[in-house]
Amino acid sequence: MRASLITLLNTQSSITDLVSTRIYIDKAPEGCALPYIVILQHGSDEFMTSDNTGNLRGIDFSIICRAQRGVSSVAVADAVRLFIEDYSGAAGDETISAVILESVSDQFEPPVDGSDIGKHASTLDLQILYNPA
Repeated sequence: MRASLITLLNTQSSITDLVSTRIYIDKAPEGCALPYIVILQHGSDEFMTSDNTGNLRGIDFSIICRAQRGVSSVAVADAVRLFIEDYSGAAGDETISAVILESVSDQFEPPVDGSDIGKHASTLDLQILYNPA
């Protein structure tokens, strides 16, 4: 689902106009240009339907939008939220049944490389429900 989520986000011009194709799984490459998006998976749940004819999987994700300025990280997060919140439909090789936004947070990440330039991050925590292929 992570690769399918990247495929889905890359189809939305309101997102790619801000980050181009800089959408990564787990971490961005060192020295990556800002802004960018990182997708982290936290866990998953399996749900059986009441008639046992199929299954539904729920995966918890954080979508972290990083930028040099706070207003820019919020703009990227807003673009992602407006597109993905309540989304259902195709996503790469998967079909999403529902997207549930659980929380949104903003933070400043101090520099870790000895410079004085940190990053601003806006994080969307969400659950995606889909039927595995």
